[in-house]
Amino acid sequence: MHSKTSEDRQAWVDALHKKHTDLEAKKTQYWTNRISRDNDNPAKLWQSMSQLLGRQNSNESQICILVFVLTIFSPILSCVLRYLQWLQKWAPYF
Repeated sequence: MHSKTSEDRQAWVDALHKKHTDLEAKKTQYWTNRISRDNDNPAKLWQSMSQLLGRQNSNESQICILVFVLTIFSPILSCVLRYLQWLQKWAPYF
């Protein structure tokens, strides 16, 4: 039998929110690990990225995935950008 108290409803809402949060964290961890694992193998990396992007149908989901991927690769991209800027500055001296 279900009670209709506000405390019970809040407990249910909190449990549901935790379930969704835990599921998203597990998905994020799975894809982070998989992309990191496949990082040294371009073919597997592209396969993983295709699977990651291909499972989503809505534009909102694809934007979320793009933000997720950019978050993972932003330190690498920043490093590459700094290297290219350095190379552009010092290339005439080589």
